[in-house]
Amino acid sequence: MSRSEWEEGSIRLPAGSMKNVRAAVVAAHNASRMALFEAAQKILVQVRTANKGKRNVKWEQAITTAAYDARVDAYEVVWLLLPTRKMPLPTTGAYTPKWTEVRATKPSTPKKSNLGLLGAREKSVEADLATITFHDDGRTVTWAVSENNHACESSRAHPVGRAFFKALGQVVWKRGSGGEIVGNDEYNGDDRRDGGGSNYVTTRFGPKSKAEEKSYSFSAGWR
Repeated sequence: MSRSEWEEGSIRLPAGSMKNVRAAVVAAHNASRMALFEAAQKILVQVRTANKGKRNVKWEQAITTAAYDARVDAYEVVWLLLPTRKMPLPTTGAYTPKWTEVRATKPSTPKKSNLGLLGAREKSVEADLATITFHDDGRTVTWAVSENNHACESSRAHPVGRAFFKALGQVVWKRGSGGEIVGNDEYNGDDRRDGGGSNYVTTRFGPKSKAEEKSYSFSAGWR
């Protein structure tokens, strides 16, 4: 069943925790990209072998089918194996595009330089439909998921999303640290009762209180 949803929130991290959280997120991103790279290499061998000696091969279709069979992102694999390049266009007026992108007609060996691997000081990392932004000046990190069908669910299930929340779960929260992630969904938003339809807390992080002394982080019940 479809479910349009979104969520967003900023978490203030204790001193010294930003490095660990960011390292976990960057490592998950890079591992995910390397897994894609290895899958693309295998698919390249597979489609070349299957179409050896054939003429007029529809390479994009062959790569897409192989990627679906391997359960990897077909768009990303096509982009790695059939990269695009800019081609100049004749200029006929001030608003005429000066170039276009042309996709390769035959697959080539994927390049690591096209993977978008991140460094240790990265400020922003994607997790499916979510963006994780690190703010060094205030020791805060923001999780923002754009509204879409099952957007929060898929973003949290993404390898980068899982690494992010796992890292937050390992933080030793101190006084003055923590925060909330709030969101909404199409079903809650349609509630016409008094007080219904408002945003709700999906996850809350912070130091233990007496009421939550058995938990170092607690949730309002992400739904």
